[in-house]
Amino acid sequence: MVDRDDLNRILIRAVENGDFKGVKAAVESGAEVSCITPAHIPPLKETDEHYEIMRYLFSSGTDVNYAGFDEGILMTFSAYRGQLRYLQLYLEAGADINLAQPMNGVTGLHVAVQHNLPAVVSFFLDHGAVGVINRKDFDHWGPMPDTKSAEWGQSFKGARAFGKAFWEAAGEKASPRIVFEHPGEDTL
Repeated sequence: MVDRDDLNRILIRAVENGDFKGVKAAVESGAEVSCITPAHIPPLKETDEHYEIMRYLFSSGTDVNYAGFDEGILMTFSAYRGQLRYLQLYLEAGADINLAQPMNGVTGLHVAVQHNLPAVVSFFLDHGAVGVINRKDFDHWGPMPDTKSAEWGQSFKGARAFGKAFWEAAGEKASPRIVFEHPGEDTL
């Protein structure tokens, strides 16, 4: 009889090798699907075999929202690789579109924006991801006017409107960690 640790190793190896029959046999023999983490899926290259393996594992109890792996979560890995088919599978399996890596707060949307992947950005936004503000919706950027000038009031109103949009995007009146991209004069 094979012990559970050996079965889990067999399952992990089968997942990594795209061996659907091996995955199913290991699970049916008692391997714990919870041993499968983002370290094991998704593969670097999309294949029908890996897609079916992931669908089977999610239906068998693998946690699509597992966030205990420091290097990332499924949503960020597949966003980085532009794997729209896998991202859709995760949502169908119950993934949280706004799930953030516990270590740094990065979401799949952040990764897609950072790596200039417009189709992936659109995917996240179309499925309810939050946290994006278009700076071009505001006109208070640039050098701040003198606080005694008439322009100061207008600039201050713009800054307050940005703050309101920020809280709406964040979903709460909190001060989350944020990085401002500052392309020269478009910055405060």
